[in-house]
Amino acid sequence: FNQKCWRDIKPIGENFLWVGCGVRLKELCGYVAQLGYAGFEFLEGIPGTVGGALRMNAGAMGKWTFDLVERVVMIDSEGSIRDIPRSEFSVEYRKVKEIANGIALGALLQLGVEVTSQSIRSKMDSYADVRKGSQPIAPSAGCIFKNPNGNYAGRLIDSLGLKGASVGQAEVSDVHGNFIINRGGSTAAEVQSLVRIIRKKVKSESGYVLEPEVLLLGESWDVVLNDSKEDEAAR
Repeated sequence: FNQKCWRDIKPIGENFLWVGCGVRLKELCGYVAQLGYAGFEFLEGIPGTVGGALRMNAGAMGKWTFDLVERVVMIDSEGSIRDIPRSEFSVEYRKVKEIANGIALGALLQLGVEVTSQSIRSKMDSYADVRKGSQPIAPSAGCIFKNPNGNYAGRLIDSLGLKGASVGQAEVSDVHGNFIINRGGSTAAEVQSLVRIIRKKVKSESGYVLEPEVLLLGESWDVVLNDSKEDEAAR
């Protein structure tokens, strides 16, 4: 996806952009800001690419990727290339069923209202300041859990005194409880063990069942979280 064709951003008429799956969200946000259109500012600071954002319906600051989507071109589970309008997707919090079963190739995105570039940059800077003040700078995969209905994962983890809990070099951030940071050389197994510990404590003491937001490569959370091995003790 580093090939140029996957990283194209092309204006389509006056109101839309075609954006390839390999375009970085920061790049897209900056591009739209230069055009002078509002509505993409929330993408500032979200790591990853358009393809991943479509797959996860990534969002921040009360906005979702699919708030911008007009159409998505994707390969479905049968290997066919399809051009699908926004109305045909089952859009949920951090989940788009149809793309989960396929691969997004790119999307037609709708531009917002035209405003001054200065006002857009000001909003982007304010969002960046919020992130810097509330999220760790240490390496992580971002928020590890989805927010459960009626509550926030980070708030639950913090209230149960889990900040600083660790397995090996994987540690619950002391800045934000919904981040597992890598203190240096952490393994996937260590992160998974810490996820199990957090989920078990949150469920037993609050009743909430936290669902991971990050995806595993080559493994399934259903298998990992049903592992019968005894959870490693946090220290």
